[in-house]
Amino acid sequence: MSARTVTLYPFALISAPRHPAGLGLLHTSLQEGLIGYLGEQGLQEYGYKKIDDAKSVSFNVNRTAGSAMTDKYWASALLPDTTAKLQAR
Repeated sequence: MSARTVTLYPFALISAPRHPAGLGLLHTSLQEGLIGYLGEQGLQEYGYKKIDDAKSVSFNVNRTAGSAMTDKYWASALLPDTTAKLQAR
């Protein structure tokens, strides 16, 4: 126990060690990579090649956001409280 005040922040992570080799085929309705609806900034889509080139992207969001990572056979999503301020990176 300590008498010091500690501030905690919520944190969530979706992580994949690498993108699968051989995927990235042209699909008409499939997003492979990072995707998110980020408040006023709207829909953001980053395929694996685009995110490899950019190395890092960051968004500050004041309301209504959700993000996901997708591949051909799976998807994982984060859906925070719609009133939360957050940083998506």
